[in-house]
Amino acid sequence: MLHYKESGSGPAVILIHGLFGDLNNLGNLARDLLEQGYRVIQIDTRNHGSSPTIDGMSYRQQAQDLAELIAELELQQVDLVGHSMGGKIAMAYALSEPQMVRRLVVADIAPVAYQSHHIQVIAGLNALWQQPTSSRQQADQLLSQFVDESGVRQFLLKNLNWRDGQCQWKLRLQQVLAGYDDVIDWPQFDGSYSGPTLFIKGTESDYILSEHREAISQYFANSKAKLISDAGHWLHAQKPAAFNRIVATFLSANG
Repeated sequence: MLHYKESGSGPAVILIHGLFGDLNNLGNLARDLLEQGYRVIQIDTRNHGSSPTIDGMSYRQQAQDLAELIAELELQQVDLVGHSMGGKIAMAYALSEPQMVRRLVVADIAPVAYQSHHIQVIAGLNALWQQPTSSRQQADQLLSQFVDESGVRQFLLKNLNWRDGQCQWKLRLQQVLAGYDDVIDWPQFDGSYSGPTLFIKGTESDYILSEHREAISQYFANSKAKLISDAGHWLHAQKPAAFNRIVATFLSANG
């Protein structure tokens, strides 16, 4: 069973983080949705945060994780919001169980296979794994040899804790890396999802491109897109007010 945090009452919305993240990544959105009367469920995906260590990272497996949680919580229908890998999990679940999803929000990812965007990140995480550090500062210095952007490093370092000078990992790095090819891939689905779907793209991101329109239309005919200016792949962190407003407006729409 996935680890999750649940708050509020009302229509259920499940928030799904991306690769190397945890349930706190969409915390800003969670707080906004709580104020608007939603029952908000934030999850740690498998091998992330406090969820179990499980071999395999395919989207069919992760959609089944989500199905088991929804059944355990006895939810009749849900809204799903997923970023990056979380968006693919949300899409895979909606295609597998379309009657269970009321509305679907996919943040900066398409239903396609990608080339790796994480070569330097993976190299940096492997370096941290092989050379344990005694403090966040020391870890940041090591990671900076591979990842230039301070914000990305701080995001990645949330996967590590230090206690009495000993480094402890929350991310199960070996399981995630063993399944990495499945994370950047996309399985073929026979069906489609006809419910309202929103793709949100950062204008500075190259994760959703014009060449992806055919795949999006194939699976999600009832979809539309919103752009967030001056935002990259981490659009929910870079432009939280705009991102939250777009998501809330879409979820509250009639029809």
